[in-house]
Amino acid sequence: MEIILAAVGRLKAEEAALFQRYWQRLRWKARLVELPEKGDKAQEAKALEKACTACPLWVCLDERGQDWDSPRFASWLGREFEAGHKPIAFMIGGAAGLAPDLQQRAQVKLRLGAMTWPHQIARVLLAEQLYRAQTILDGHPYHKV
Repeated sequence: MEIILAAVGRLKAEEAALFQRYWQRLRWKARLVELPEKGDKAQEAKALEKACTACPLWVCLDERGQDWDSPRFASWLGREFEAGHKPIAFMIGGAAGLAPDLQQRAQVKLRLGAMTWPHQIARVLLAEQLYRAQTILDGHPYHKV
């Protein structure tokens, strides 16, 4: 299993430490690509696309995306890996979000709940959910039902 997380912006030390707490626990091959904030969605979209060119499956994080619970996310992720979709690219835009044309080309659009999160926090939440999905698929008790 292989994950690429392409994200616009760099995390500050506090967020980076929390992100690493979950990212380092992943047994899956996982690569983070941090891209500079341009303040322009179109330029950021080009950089995200370039970072994810080799990925057959794109997942954009967006507040208007599908709202899945953790078991559904884990189940979907497991099916995609079994189908041979690797690496899977997760994209997180900058403060202005993702360009609409990039979102339209993504096969999946997900949201991390009804609330709006800063893009830095979204990265931490995604890392935790990827780790949680891994433990659900492994039958580990980390995810308490």
